[in-house]
Amino acid sequence: PAAVTPLISGPLEIFMVLVFIVCGLIWLSEKSPFSRIFKTLPLVIWVVLIPAILTGFGIIPTGLDLYLDIGKIGLPLSLFYLIISCDLKGISKLGKPAIIAALGGTLGIAIGGTLVVMIFATGDNAGLWQGFAVISAGWIGGTANGVAVQQGLQAPADIIAPLILMQTLTGFIWLMLLLSFARHQKWLTNILQSQHKDTPHVTASATDDAKEKFSLKALTGLLALGFLALIVSGAIGQALPEIGTPT
Repeated sequence: PAAVTPLISGPLEIFMVLVFIVCGLIWLSEKSPFSRIFKTLPLVIWVVLIPAILTGFGIIPTGLDLYLDIGKIGLPLSLFYLIISCDLKGISKLGKPAIIAALGGTLGIAIGGTLVVMIFATGDNAGLWQGFAVISAGWIGGTANGVAVQQGLQAPADIIAPLILMQTLTGFIWLMLLLSFARHQKWLTNILQSQHKDTPHVTASATDDAKEKFSLKALTGLLALGFLALIVSGAIGQALPEIGTPT
């Protein structure tokens, strides 16, 4: 059959469509009529799903170099902003139990992922390690980190898609369990012989920052800082020696 010509094919037009989708979804997620939808399916899933639907209906093309260029710029910037937005001072006040729990979770993912790959990544499933590397990177460092690993490994969609589906399903089930456990905090505290306390020193700074007026000056400063970090990290990455191949 003849190839279908996309409705929108110019790189600049495609870029503007993608920016419109992201900004529009962020705006809708903050509106009360749509908040319930975004609580069911997180914003990041819609950001991926809408462009996928547009490509499926032939509105925008697939396999453009533009997408790789956006990834090369957008992913490092996202990781940088994610890191600098962390309230490290507030997290440090949580004490050793929280730090041990976070490190223990990371170590558990690393060990568990390695065992799963060793057991199941054989024969037709030899490429399973790529998919598990992507989702485990997302568990440890967030969605932006997982997408960055996916781009680095060039993991195929037919491996990533079923794993993300199962991850989402498992996440919803686990969230339902946590919400049910939240109603019985005192009972669980007595069983685990632990202490339950609020952490206002962690959430207060985020609340205060949200009340501050975001100005054009602040936006330009953030962009300048982000692009400077992008240039410096790119130069450092180019200077590092290549060890093996990611795929």
